[in-house]
Amino acid sequence: MKKTTSNSSKWLVIVTVAAVLCVAAGIFFYYNFFRQDNAKLIETVPDDAFFIFEVNDAAPFVKNVTKLSPYMNELFFMGSFAGFQSFLDKLPVSNTNKDAEIVVSGHIVQDKTVLLHSAVMTYWNFDKLLKVLQIDSRNCIEYDNNKIYQFGTHYRKYYFAWHHNIFSASESLDLLKRALKQHKHVKNLLFDDNFSKIFKIVEKNEKQNWLIVDYEAYLNNIKADLKAPYNYFVETESGHGRWAAYQVRFTENEIKMAGYIQTDSKLLEKELYAEKFPSDIIPQNTFACAVCAGAPQIYRFSLSRDTVVYNYAAFPIDSVSCRFEDFLPDGTTEDSCVKFKNRSVFKADIGKTKLLQNRYNTEFTVALEHGGYALFGDTLPALQYYITKLNQMQTVEDNTLYRFANQNLPSQCVYKELYFFNNDFVKSRFFAEDGALPQTSQKISVFGISFSTIKDGVSPTNIYLRF
Repeated sequence: MKKTTSNSSKWLVIVTVAAVLCVAAGIFFYYNFFRQDNAKLIETVPDDAFFIFEVNDAAPFVKNVTKLSPYMNELFFMGSFAGFQSFLDKLPVSNTNKDAEIVVSGHIVQDKTVLLHSAVMTYWNFDKLLKVLQIDSRNCIEYDNNKIYQFGTHYRKYYFAWHHNIFSASESLDLLKRALKQHKHVKNLLFDDNFSKIFKIVEKNEKQNWLIVDYEAYLNNIKADLKAPYNYFVETESGHGRWAAYQVRFTENEIKMAGYIQTDSKLLEKELYAEKFPSDIIPQNTFACAVCAGAPQIYRFSLSRDTVVYNYAAFPIDSVSCRFEDFLPDGTTEDSCVKFKNRSVFKADIGKTKLLQNRYNTEFTVALEHGGYALFGDTLPALQYYITKLNQMQTVEDNTLYRFANQNLPSQCVYKELYFFNNDFVKSRFFAEDGALPQTSQKISVFGISFSTIKDGVSPTNIYLRF
């Protein structure tokens, strides 16, 4: 009896050990073969990427990136994209899937932004590519059981590799090595909760082309080229790691983006919609305007006169809940106003106009009543100039750039901000003279952005640029 029990125990140990070994072997083969062979392209992207283009419809993307190349090169460092695309174009048409997914990600390497390009490719197509490029498969750099090849000139050299049905290329050998290593690593960007939340939205629309961006990291990277305070359009206190995802569409002179952004802005918690800009009170030569839903709803706009900028705020008033005199110093009378062209301009109580302050901390010091609105200026000359414009009023509706922006941004939103680059002076207020955006700063004519109510931590958002 004891012998039988002893034998049973031995067999139990043997079976248990064998089972553990089988499970371990299964896990090993899954992570090292099956998982890697079936990994998504996004899983090969090193987790320090600060923007990612997920291209699901390659033909129009490639065509329009080429048309917009001066701006795409400056805003998204796409100078190496044409070279990467040439690798794919060198394959015979019969071997190329024109609809195959492409992923392009931006990374900082030695204080410089470098792109990593990835595409799905079979081993047989990669072997054909080596032959087309006349590269001996033995002429390579060995790295972590992978072969890295190089192709190009002193002007632009690419390092590229094939691994688990993925073709990856970069101008940085270090970045390519990191991508090869990332592909073997179990954890990737999808393990980041913020990124994963945004990427789930992307996965639901797999036929679209997407830009996924860590917006704080991206803005930090280009803010030296933009003058304060225009270098931040979304403010958070969380630092890096907050993501946005936009469906991207291009024309010959436009970039249109519609998607979602992670934010905890109190402003966007409102279940209110901003109304259309009141065109009858906003002049044609406005170069910046914003509308914010609320009670009251506030409109802001700025005008330029030669090299002087005047800032304004306006909101609708009534005789009960929001009266014009509520924003004037106590004891104000008609006798204490300044008369200009038969209009009365009053001193505003700055303490009572705090709600008008925007993120640029503009103080509004004077006020007048016009067309059912309380209208405030940052200086007396600002309102005097505005009154002068009233006598020959062409409104913002007469501004072609305004119409472009309005047509390409939602009619309903919580917050909307528009900029019209009417002249060189206006452009000089936004862009650093010696910045890295010479083409963008010279050619841009419209920038617009809008946000809607936050739901589940993300706000629907749209961006429009015209060149």
